[in-house]
Amino acid sequence: MFRVVPNGLTDQPPGFGLWTLTLLLVGFNEELISCGVVLSRLSRSFTAIPAVAVTAALFGMQHLSAFATTDRETYDVLTNVLASATYGFALAAFQYRFSWIWPLIVIHGLADFTSILARTSYGDLVVAVTCVIFVIYGLAALRHIARRAARARFRLPREPSGQASAMAPYSRPATAGQGCAAQGLRDQNDSHPAI
Repeated sequence: MFRVVPNGLTDQPPGFGLWTLTLLLVGFNEELISCGVVLSRLSRSFTAIPAVAVTAALFGMQHLSAFATTDRETYDVLTNVLASATYGFALAAFQYRFSWIWPLIVIHGLADFTSILARTSYGDLVVAVTCVIFVIYGLAALRHIARRAARARFRLPREPSGQASAMAPYSRPATAGQGCAAQGLRDQNDSHPAI
């Protein structure tokens, strides 16, 4: 923990116990809404990267509430919104690929816990590097899904004898809005996010 928060944590009222419970509930709520509901619905209409990107943008924008609930400066709030959006991109990409929300809830709660109770704030450079790492992780997590979809678009359907169909180039592709599931591109591990 001290490698993540080099100067340690400060015990703020109402105490570590209540902060832990509260921030785990915040993680549960935000991940359940963002990755459990929003991403699940968007993945039915969009491919992986747009669904994850929109989920991440919405996740970041919900942190604009800090304007109304805190006395933080505009720059600080907007930096938090950007960092939250890139963090949301990484978490949504994980959920899209693995459909496993519980680690996201715990990670979210721990991240909030360490950032809120840290004795000193992280500098802008640390935040910028962390944002880049989140985006790279998210793209890496989605890479195999995008690659499989690209290969499937160029694959010809096979006749029962194993020969490519003569009508394959003229076959009607899946219509817009049917997404990967209608094209048969997802297997059991790539199913849309579930709670």
